[in-house]
Amino acid sequence: MAVFSCRGHSVLFVHIPKCAGTSVTAMLEGLGEKRFDDRIRIGRHALRPRHLPREALERIFLPGMFDYSFMMVRNPVERVLSEYRYQCRKAFPRWQAILGFDRWLALSLARAAQDPWYRENHFRPQTDFRVFDCDVFRIEEGLAPLVGKLAAITGMDMPAVTEHRNRTEAQDIRMTRRSLESILRTYRADFEAFGYPSEVQDYHSLLR
Repeated sequence: MAVFSCRGHSVLFVHIPKCAGTSVTAMLEGLGEKRFDDRIRIGRHALRPRHLPREALERIFLPGMFDYSFMMVRNPVERVLSEYRYQCRKAFPRWQAILGFDRWLALSLARAAQDPWYRENHFRPQTDFRVFDCDVFRIEEGLAPLVGKLAAITGMDMPAVTEHRNRTEAQDIRMTRRSLESILRTYRADFEAFGYPSEVQDYHSLLR
């Protein structure tokens, strides 16, 4: 997450991993001062505040501290695929690509089940981040709805088009039915809360 001061308005951006957070942060950086984005330590975990879930944010802030709060969400299936592409591109050695998607997914979800903070919360359900009754925007609908709301809240001129940064290169990925069912089961709350299709047949094109 990050807190921005935009023309006297305090804005909380709840940054969920792999949900256009880099693009949104870059946009807001051009409008005001950014805080709470440096790496910190909470217990045995060293991480950036940008990916803190609700349980941590409620310990740091009070509900009335912000004039506006929001977060971006994404179809959980696409979010997992984006994470896999990202790790294949950034990690070294690239064991993710060697394992393949299905084995990588099973290992990653098992690790996250044991420790929700695994890989700085990149595998947490998106509902774990929702805090202070913040507004929710879906990445599939673009950034225009968010831009319009921020303009109304702050009274500032907003960019007409925002470049999507940190985009991972498209990679055709197919998965087994077992993997898809695992995603649908693990992130059931996200599908229900944010209105994404949640049946196997909805993702038939992704199956092997």
